[in-house]
Amino acid sequence: VAQLKDELKSRGLLAIGKKVELVARLTQDDLYSEEQEEETEEEVMWDSELEEEPTMEDLEAMQEEEPSLEDLAQAAREAVELFQQQELDVDEDEEDTSGGEEYETMTVNELKDELRNRGLKVSGKKADLIARLLSS
Repeated sequence: VAQLKDELKSRGLLAIGKKVELVARLTQDDLYSEEQEEETEEEVMWDSELEEEPTMEDLEAMQEEEPSLEDLAQAAREAVELFQQQELDVDEDEEDTSGGEEYETMTVNELKDELRNRGLKVSGKKADLIARLLSS
């Protein structure tokens, strides 16, 4: 989750919400970036290959190539499903104790600092803090 939030921040996007929402936001931004690149490539093609304005047929053909909002939504859903499946695969491969041993040796103040870095709640007993870190 922290990596997703860092990536969203680096792209200037909103970095709050559930993991599924963060992934969907990144996927949507990726699709938007691809569209922008394709539009730029098409403009370069017009400038370099065409001496005249594009015809109506050219414009219609290009419109057909652009994904619709429904296509973008479907792609986002597929990306979320893929991400969730990968997350499930990772969860099945890892034991519940992964990272827990490291946290057990940390002081409560160190645990709270780590929680603050991740933007998580810092109240509770040491066991609660560790559980919160493991679940993020």
